[in-house]
Amino acid sequence: FEVNGQRAIVPSQQVGKTFDKNTAANAIVRYKAGERFEVEGGYSWQQIKANADTATALLVVTNAETDALYGSVSFSPNDRLRLQLSVRYEERAANLPQFTYTATRVGLSAQTSF
Repeated sequence: FEVNGQRAIVPSQQVGKTFDKNTAANAIVRYKAGERFEVEGGYSWQQIKANADTATALLVVTNAETDALYGSVSFSPNDRLRLQLSVRYEERAANLPQFTYTATRVGLSAQTSF
């Protein structure tokens, strides 16, 4: 089980803003079911608050909040191969409606070592 959080104020890389105040929290649960199977699930939350640069008339995202719920199942049939199925559901709300969305992502990956 893992829980972590962070807060950082960083210079913005986007035109129209001078800084971003990022706040984030994560909770992850991992369970290894024997030698070959591993299950992981988690929740992630992020909030971004920024100031708009008054020297420009651009519309920028100054407030956004993202919630994500995710999980994965890994299978290792031997020491060299690992297969993973992952699912992630994400919701984002922003002060500009074109940057508000929901998304579901499904991934299948294979990893090998030599």
